[in-house]
Amino acid sequence: MSARLLVVVALSACSIAMADDPKAAPKVDPSKPAVVVPATPATPATAAQPAKAATPAAPAAPDMKEIMKAMEEAAQPGAEHAAMATMAGDWDVSMKYLDWSDPSMQKWNESKGEEKCEVVLGGRYVFGVFKGEFNGQKFEGRGFHGFNKATKQFESSWVDTMSTCQLLYTGTMSSDNMLRMSATYTDPATGAKRESRMVSKIIDANTREFSMYEVEGGQEMKVMEAKYTRKGTAAKPAASVTDKATDAVKAAEKKVKDAKDAIKALEPTK
Repeated sequence: MSARLLVVVALSACSIAMADDPKAAPKVDPSKPAVVVPATPATPATAAQPAKAATPAAPAAPDMKEIMKAMEEAAQPGAEHAAMATMAGDWDVSMKYLDWSDPSMQKWNESKGEEKCEVVLGGRYVFGVFKGEFNGQKFEGRGFHGFNKATKQFESSWVDTMSTCQLLYTGTMSSDNMLRMSATYTDPATGAKRESRMVSKIIDANTREFSMYEVEGGQEMKVMEAKYTRKGTAAKPAASVTDKATDAVKAAEKKVKDAKDAIKALEPTK
């Protein structure tokens, strides 16, 4: 045999010997079921995590100098306050108001009053005190009037002896000096919310007018009007024809008397 053939035979013999060796392979008991070892499941891949949103930057701290500047500007009286200041002084007031006891809502009553207004708190507000009569009874009211520079609106608060309600009016003034304001209040008789609206007009330095409206039955109607005349500036009523005739007669009588006195003075003394 050649050397190469001997090697092949030796390797074959070794393989056969290992197969026949009881220690080389485990014994299999045919009476027992074969144990199947489950395959280890593959570890699932980790899902990609979404990128976290960036934390928003904290708002910048307010500039206290700018805040103080804005507050100081809002506190200074302006042109609107100067316009309100024309209300200062003593006023005679003539009023007409709707008689709510009249079922037809057509009857109007008249009364008179007076109001004293003064500029207070460094020109920022006008404070008014009203005294008069309403339905034959004494009536008093107090009003605070101002202009809110933050909201750009006129504001008025009103209290009086006819109610425990404080009316808070807000509104604007047009270029023709018409101030239109409105307020909401609770009707003490029904508990329902009602709206009151008032319109004021500055006629001149000594005269102003005022009207008030209410919503009744879904329609707005005028319930009061008033005219304010600065005390001591009311025009004197024009003289009537009778007054003029009386003055003429008195003047003629004086002339006759003067003539008689002159003639008597010329007569010789006895």
